[in-house]
Amino acid sequence: MTHFVEVSYSDEQGSRELDPALVDLAGRYYGGASSREVRGERRSLEFLFPHFEQASGFSADVRLYLPAVTIDRVS
Repeated sequence: MTHFVEVSYSDEQGSRELDPALVDLAGRYYGGASSREVRGERRSLEFLFPHFEQASGFSADVRLYLPAVTIDRVS
């Protein structure tokens, strides 16, 4: 069963500066980006992980190392 984490952050400059850091971090947990969306100044990314433990570890590291990123959903 695949698990996903949806995250978002404010991107007022339109630079997508946190996308590479998020993709790299997800890769450390065997995850990959499955979708990206822009809503005004807000960017949303969804990542898929093979196991819930990896989704949970990714979420914990996002909270610790990337405080500008909001975790919207974990499933």
